[in-house]
Amino acid sequence: MTMEVNTNMRELTFSQAINEAIRQEMRRDPTVIIMGEDIAGAAGRAHLGLVDAWGGVELLEVPQGRVDRSQGDIHTSGNTHVWLDPENAKLMAGNIADGLKRIAPADAAAFDRNRRGFAERLDAALAGWTRKMAPFRGTKVVTYHSDFPYFARRFGLVVAGTVEQKPGIPPSPSYVAELVQRIRAEKIPLLLVVNYYDDRLPRRIGEESGAKVLVVPLSVGGAKGTDTYVALMDHLVNGVAGALASAGAPGR
Repeated sequence: MTMEVNTNMRELTFSQAINEAIRQEMRRDPTVIIMGEDIAGAAGRAHLGLVDAWGGVELLEVPQGRVDRSQGDIHTSGNTHVWLDPENAKLMAGNIADGLKRIAPADAAAFDRNRRGFAERLDAALAGWTRKMAPFRGTKVVTYHSDFPYFARRFGLVVAGTVEQKPGIPPSPSYVAELVQRIRAEKIPLLLVVNYYDDRLPRRIGEESGAKVLVVPLSVGGAKGTDTYVALMDHLVNGVAGALASAGAPGR
């Protein structure tokens, strides 16, 4: 059996290949919605029809000074998990509606109506979520990755540390031992892990430190029953509040 090899293939880095694939999809589909600041920068904001969903959102954890790969998988524009604050989600929905109106102006009234309906449902739900989380304001938690700064800020939690020593890099044994001791010393009741991470190390840390481990989805559709944004946030708030209550962790 013989195989022909194409010797005219271009050589691209992984980053170059990803960015080119994004641009190709954007040329193919004029209704692309960008859900990442770093992605938006790579793809180019000038593309016709590009909707920057989180334009205007106040970004957290923006790195200062020189940034390089020795710092791990760091996001140069700031933490990307902006949608976990419902107020940000309202802003993002507005950005999407405005982008869709530019692409399909004849349907502007429908886009505006849907945006208002989403905002009204979200405001009503947010009032309930805030009441449910109120007893735990000031409570410290640990997360596997830095996924939850926007959620924590909205509901008054304090992210005291991460299992990852650096973003995207597994921690050293000495770092894990220090984290276990810190959780014990500060009586941190909860360790949050997104459900696409391997939870074996977080569960071992939970067993050794006494912290409760809660595995949660991060995005819509990430777990059964989270097929809308409100359902996702319901899942997160109920899970976190329930875990903190069962751990006996009133707000401090």
